Amino acid sequence: MLRSQYVTTAKQLLPALERVATQGNRPAEPIDRHIAAFLIVRDKRSESLFNTMSPAETPARRGLAMLKLYGEVQYRHGPDETPGMAAWLLPLVDSSIRRFLSKPFQEKVRKQAKEAVEQGNLSSLQKFVDDPKRVEHDEVEFLRARKMHADIQREIADLENKLNHRDQVAKAIGGPVAATIASILAIIAIGFTLMRALMQSIG
Repeated sequence: MLRSQYVTTAKQLLPALERVATQGNRPAEPIDRHIAAFLIVRDKRSESLFNTMSPAETPARRGLAMLKLYGEVQYRHGPDETPGMAAWLLPLVDSSIRRFLSKPFQEKVRKQAKEAVEQGNLSSLQKFVDDPKRVEHDEVEFLRARKMHADIQREIADLENKLNHRDQVAKAIGGPVAATIASILAIIAIGFTLMRALMQSIG
């Protein structure tokens, strides 16, 4: 991948990859076994780090592993802005964005990720697409929305059931209402009678 570049130190790696990223014939992923071996030797990276980038892993884990790796390289060695690399990595973490259950929140993450790509900040891009707190918050809100939807469906079913049995509902509700009205009228009549008797006794 870097055969036309001159890279002898970890600091030179991202600038070289940034140049490759702007080429039209760049590979699908910004990693190969030569770069992995280079980072293990020249940047003292653990070999286990590259296990998550193996073809056996899911696309989501592979993409996030690459983003994390190059985010750390950028943080340690620079340069601060690598928009070409960020744009190269963005499609590889799309499945991580799609795991957010809320569609509006998913769109918000896409917008933030796009802004991070434009700035060329790999650490910010990782923060937006792989923040555990965001993932947890999204899951909690999804469960809350699902419960609210279930409650609304139960209310709708209950109303439809009542509409289908209007006569029974009318009898069930009408009886107590009629009794209440009758009681009120009786109290009024008794009050009127007592008042009339009182007026007559005074007179």
